Amino acid sequence: MKTTLFFCLLFTTCLYSQCPDGDVTFNSQGDVEQFLSNYPDCNSISGDFIITGSVNNLASLNNIRSIEGSLIINNTQLVTISNFNNLNAVLNNIEISDNARLTEIIGFNRLLDLSFLFSVENNPRLVILDGFNRATDVFGNFILNGNTALETISGFTRLAAIHNAMAINDSPVLNSIPSFNNIILMNWFIQFYNTGLSEITGFDNLTTIGGGINPTLGLNISNNQNLITISGFNCLERIAFDLLIQDNPLLESIIGLSNLELVDQIVTIRNNDALSSLNGLQNLTTIASTGYETIVVLEVLNNPQLSDCNALCQLLSSNGVTGLTNISNNLAGCESEAEIETSNCTAFQGISCTSLTQPLAGDIDVDLNTDITWNAIPAATGYLISIGTSPEGAQIAYNVDVGNVTTYNLPNALPEDSTIFVKIKPYSNNVQATCCIEESFSTVNIPLGCTHLLQPRNNTTNVPVNTIFSWESVFGAAGYKISIGTTPGATDIANQIDVTDKTTYTLTENLPENTMIFVTVVPYNDTENSMGCIEESFTTTANVESLTVPKFFTPNNDGQNDTWFINDPLNEIEVVSIYNRYGKLLKTLNQIQQGWNGLFNNELMPVNDYWYIIKLKNGKQMNGHFTLKR
Repeated sequence: MKTTLFFCLLFTTCLYSQCPDGDVTFNSQGDVEQFLSNYPDCNSISGDFIITGSVNNLASLNNIRSIEGSLIINNTQLVTISNFNNLNAVLNNIEISDNARLTEIIGFNRLLDLSFLFSVENNPRLVILDGFNRATDVFGNFILNGNTALETISGFTRLAAIHNAMAINDSPVLNSIPSFNNIILMNWFIQFYNTGLSEITGFDNLTTIGGGINPTLGLNISNNQNLITISGFNCLERIAFDLLIQDNPLLESIIGLSNLELVDQIVTIRNNDALSSLNGLQNLTTIASTGYETIVVLEVLNNPQLSDCNALCQLLSSNGVTGLTNISNNLAGCESEAEIETSNCTAFQGISCTSLTQPLAGDIDVDLNTDITWNAIPAATGYLISIGTSPEGAQIAYNVDVGNVTTYNLPNALPEDSTIFVKIKPYSNNVQATCCIEESFSTVNIPLGCTHLLQPRNNTTNVPVNTIFSWESVFGAAGYKISIGTTPGATDIANQIDVTDKTTYTLTENLPENTMIFVTVVPYNDTENSMGCIEESFTTTANVESLTVPKFFTPNNDGQNDTWFINDPLNEIEVVSIYNRYGKLLKTLNQIQQGWNGLFNNELMPVNDYWYIIKLKNGKQMNGHFTLKR
């Protein structure tokens, strides 16, 4: 794969010769600007791309498509890295480190793999890591280390293979990781050390950790101050190296390991202050092999609440431990190997997976507001549900614990015309269902609806010639096109004017007086225009020239235009009502000479447009809008 990619990159470099040969290094913002001046069309770097020093803005590097060396962003003044949206290949390493001001990394949405090393380290203000939504492989290590303000990791849902190790370390406020459920290969180890996670989830399809050349760590979960549950390794059968769970003061449950059968080297469970049970290890039958006979390979030590070690019954009764054990300094029941009852072990009883009942797997044209229901599992005390728009994606709901019910009410409508993927994992107090299959169904395609006029209303008369058109918004619409004419179907006043996503339209000239006006508003989006939208109509009145309605006023107490005041020399006005943009009545003027000072409940209204309705003494009505300025 890499050989082919290298050839393609060489070809690309030849094709786009507007770039310098070899490494490119930026030590200052001036270097960035000079590069853009010298190589405005450069899109393929033939060596390393190094960004360091006083660089603070990468806004103009969107042209870069490939880097044949490494991408190194180190010790810069950058606040955001978001300008590599067209970058689809980095041949060697991606290293982002020691950037003191960096708060977010986003915008790598075209990268297909994360190179031989993906490393984000020691960026003390980094809060968000996102935007790697297409990457499927890391050919070496995936390292997130020392990002002490990091709160959220997302956007790695397609990652399928890490050929060496994954390490997420020293991120004490990290509270969210994405679903890594697409990962099926992890050749070395996974390590979570000193994170803020309360639950480790999202590795449901990983069956083996290790098997590569690394001789020690396999799964290391240590010093996570908020960790309560390990629940995310539901298909994990083998750890080819070590299992280490230690120094997690709030850890209560390890049920996510309930499919684990074999640890090739050493198991250590130590210094977990809240752990009371080893439920989750019932299926473990073998630890270590030849060569470990004189080594402690099972250590359960210094867990001050641990009293239930019966999950080790089968392991100990079948002599599945090749080596020494140290089970001590826990509560009674787990103070020694002798305290664990092994004479009458019961076979490990897993808990079954469930299946959808509504919608059924494979259903089509499912209502967007459907509830998700499934078959009850008698042994279950609760269920975890994940819902997404791609396999293992979980973009809609991620491992939500719904308790002991068999219905999930979606907080929002499902996206239309989409395939929806659902995984439900039953659990009990002792064990969690393993390797549950994801099911899917398809939602209905709802044609884009039509709208209707709010102002002027259909079939109304005496409409002012300076009226503003407004209409109801339509769900799913990206914009609207309005046509206006003086006969049915005509467009002599406005011909399919695109007002984008606005729901109002103001003509640059007044409508003709005493005329029937015909209006059609057609919603549209990226895929369709509304069909069959009905034309509406109204009739204008003669313009009232004697009235002067100001277009704006400035209530800033400077003595000029402080009051919105209508000039009514013929005393034609009966009452004026003033509204905000949401239709809330702010002021009623029965004596027009008072005007409006911009106050509502003694608070000055914000800068914005405001609407008026003028009721005349002859029964006619005028409406329009004006602006409050500062």
